[in-house]
Amino acid sequence: MTKPGFAKDNSSTLGLLARITARDIAGAFSVYHTEFARISRRAATRFAARDFSGKQRDRSERIDLYEPALQACLDEIRLKLNTHALDIDLWQAIKGRYARLIRPIPDRELYKTFYNSITRRLFNTVGTRPEIEFVEPPPPYHAPGGTYVFHGELDVSLDWLIEFLCHLPLPAPLCNPTIEARFVARELRHQWGDFLDAHPPIERLSELFYRNLRSYVVLRAAHADGYRPLVLALINTSRGIRIEAVVTEPREVSALFGYTRSYFHADLDPVADAVDFISSILPAKPRFELYTSLGRAKQGKTERYRELIAALSRTTGTIVDAAAEPGMVMMVFSSPAYPAVFKVLRDRFGPAKSITHEGVVKKYEYVFKHDRAGRLIDAQEFRELVLPRHAFSASLLEDLIHTISRRIDIRASEVVLHHVYVERRVRPLNVFLYQADSRARRAAVHDFGQAIKDLAGTGLFPGDLFPKNFGLTSHGRVVLFDYDDVVPLDECRFRDLPKARYPEEALAAEPWFSVEPGDIFPEEFSHFWGLDREANSWLLEAHGELTDPCWWRAIQAHTAKGRINDTVPYHRRRRLRPPAPVMDTAI
Repeated sequence: MTKPGFAKDNSSTLGLLARITARDIAGAFSVYHTEFARISRRAATRFAARDFSGKQRDRSERIDLYEPALQACLDEIRLKLNTHALDIDLWQAIKGRYARLIRPIPDRELYKTFYNSITRRLFNTVGTRPEIEFVEPPPPYHAPGGTYVFHGELDVSLDWLIEFLCHLPLPAPLCNPTIEARFVARELRHQWGDFLDAHPPIERLSELFYRNLRSYVVLRAAHADGYRPLVLALINTSRGIRIEAVVTEPREVSALFGYTRSYFHADLDPVADAVDFISSILPAKPRFELYTSLGRAKQGKTERYRELIAALSRTTGTIVDAAAEPGMVMMVFSSPAYPAVFKVLRDRFGPAKSITHEGVVKKYEYVFKHDRAGRLIDAQEFRELVLPRHAFSASLLEDLIHTISRRIDIRASEVVLHHVYVERRVRPLNVFLYQADSRARRAAVHDFGQAIKDLAGTGLFPGDLFPKNFGLTSHGRVVLFDYDDVVPLDECRFRDLPKARYPEEALAAEPWFSVEPGDIFPEEFSHFWGLDREANSWLLEAHGELTDPCWWRAIQAHTAKGRINDTVPYHRRRRLRPPAPVMDTAI
């Protein structure tokens, strides 16, 4: 319950508490922000030493920073404010003090999001409370210098490119600057052709971006209508750093910063300027995806919420049931007005599901921290999300009352979702395979098999292999979006299918051999991934080893030794030469 406000004669006490609390919140985020940057900077050292297992540990450590920092700050505030912890007048004063305190900080939007997390936890906020929260979108802000470096006019002459490459902030030496410059020159001439005749001005973000086995130099070239992207992908071999790829196609650059990849490690200051820079070369890319791809997941949620509310406020009755086939665990719905789906846990799961509600939440937490390898959609978790009721169709509201009554509150003008996951909308694979032509079907089936392999290489088994649990992104890449059945590979036992001793056993409805939890029989996969005969033959032709238990056991042994799965995040034709060994433990 909200406490009564301060009396007027206690205004000095209110001002003192407001000043101290604002300072404590800003200080707590500053400590988190500094530690986030410190871990991000370690990526350069990891890359130089080819310590990719260490980089994986850093990924988890950095993700785990936010919640303890938030909770520690919240505990301190409750202790200091005591009986005034829920005083609205005080928090209005704290908000004003905080706004003035962070005004000179370039990344003040990150500070605002942390502050909002504090008030939402403290007041158990449903929706938003503008009187004590920062809810307005920020005005444009550009920090002076430091974020990007100007390199003059782009020149593909050997001397210019050698000098350019030698001035990059590389954590280890190039193999051979002359050879690397020749590869870059050849590829730029091939991809940009006549555009190079204009000698466009070229700029790059000052910091390298690190993820898994690679680092990236992110540049932009100016032209009459804006900017063109240019990304150099680097690998560190035993002989030094090589340029593996030159990526200029906007769709491929967009995929690098996409929602199916793990977050980059880059010490960016300010982050907002880096987001502006990347937005200039990828104007169609939502800002929330850029913040999220840079590891700022909370700010990504803030940006997505603003986009979502703005889109739905203009629609009526457009949120409808989105599932091609109703799931047994989640109720899924979406709106054509916004490219996302909402996933809410059903009150009761289907009889075939033994998992609990808490178990599903843990699965999503596991995926959030896992290497997504371009095959898992980043799901953002929202609590007490308030959406306009007019955006929901009447039939969907009726269904929601019966299927997720524990997690929804329908009011006169609002629908409150107490706990919901929001994901990027993709086209269900089973629907695509039913509607597409033969050539597109075959390509999707081949990538379906590759998706299973890529996930296995990260130490993950999808569990349910039905195509309805997979989807196609706008780039035509198959991804998994249903996580209630995923399990770590080391928890699986891939068994050979016992041979029937006599015909009656082979024809029996139930297995004649014992099956324990965790037992998996790959030889039976072709009966369970729900493909028609033609698609099944394509999959077995391209990825027949998926039905071989020996292959799965070999992958288990591979990942158990800490070996790294190398999923190339762009088309393999972008590689400038055959792949060189990056480390002796890479796949």
